[in-house]
Amino acid sequence: MTTSPEARMFDQWARSTAPGRWPWQSSLWWGETGRGRPHAIVLLAPDRERLTRVLTKWPERPILVAESLDPELPTADALRILPRLVPPVVYPLATGADVFGVTERLHLHERPRLVVVGGQDEGAATTRVLQLGRRVLGAGGELVWLDALDVRNRLAPVVHQLRLSEQVIFAPPLSRPDVAALLKSADLVVVPSETGADPVTLSDVLAAGCPAVAAYSAHNQAILGPGALWIYDMSEDAWVQGVRQGLSQELIREEIIRRAQELAAPWEASMAAPIWEEMLAKVSKGAISKG
Repeated sequence: MTTSPEARMFDQWARSTAPGRWPWQSSLWWGETGRGRPHAIVLLAPDRERLTRVLTKWPERPILVAESLDPELPTADALRILPRLVPPVVYPLATGADVFGVTERLHLHERPRLVVVGGQDEGAATTRVLQLGRRVLGAGGELVWLDALDVRNRLAPVVHQLRLSEQVIFAPPLSRPDVAALLKSADLVVVPSETGADPVTLSDVLAAGCPAVAAYSAHNQAILGPGALWIYDMSEDAWVQGVRQGLSQELIREEIIRRAQELAAPWEASMAAPIWEEMLAKVSKGAISKG
């Protein structure tokens, strides 16, 4: 089974809400790779370059896009834009996210709490994160790096040298409800990589109502749109300034949260899933095609 973001989006939604509701998976491609001729291709928040590539390769196949926020997407007859799928547990007022349990298991107890999404395998992004820790958390706080346990040993000497051993937490893989719980406990989400963050997790960041500061790129813009404070200059000083604004400027924080929640409201699974089910049923019957 593929592990693309598209597959994870559907599989995680199905496991958390209604297992077994997706009989069409065997006839779809998740992403633009695979074998044979797919009934349709599903893409999660692609930027214009990725969508153009897929449209060129498969001009007569239906392409289902879980909503991209790239303002310059190409158009095509067989292209359908649908809402993303986010389980109810992710949203701020929902129950089922064990905030206390997650913070206890990860031994979190300091403020401010930065949650980092992506970049753990990229040298430039790693440097940004650790320098942020050194300069922003010097007076206290903690930085939780999602799904980064595998790089802990490699980065431990640098973390120790920067005197951040007590403040940088390399989190193990977490379930989607646990990620939602962590996001609800965070003061700020940091996205240090231009391409290395999981679109499923970033969709949950928007839905959870946690303000985000992110490296600007077409890839990230397609996922986060206006729901983030963008960093265009990749210098250390620009990142420090952006993160400090995201933590301390209440008007900026409130505006980011407002935009994010407005974007994510239609993605809640009880509203979005029936739209997908209807479209996937049409695809399985061959009712969606070019022209």
